[in-house]
Amino acid sequence: MAADPVSIWHVDGIAAWLLIASIGSAGCIVLASTFMMIIFDLSGLRQGFSRCARRDACQSFKTPLLYKIVRHPLMLGFLLAFWPRLR
Repeated sequence: MAADPVSIWHVDGIAAWLLIASIGSAGCIVLASTFMMIIFDLSGLRQGFSRCARRDACQSFKTPLLYKIVRHPLMLGFLLAFWPRLR
């Protein structure tokens, strides 16, 4: 006979809405930070293409939007998304 699952924590009212809002805002942060990264630079494709085209691949360092506030906004978004769900 299996034991009944035990609830570790239960949230009602405004606290539940705050947890739902944090999960929703985390999804927005993850989505926004993926659009701020240039995937071709991250994977090295831009450097390879520019070398084949014999162009200079050097670019200046940029810190758009969330990167001015947080070092890793993508990881912050994942942390905010999964932390309320831990049990």
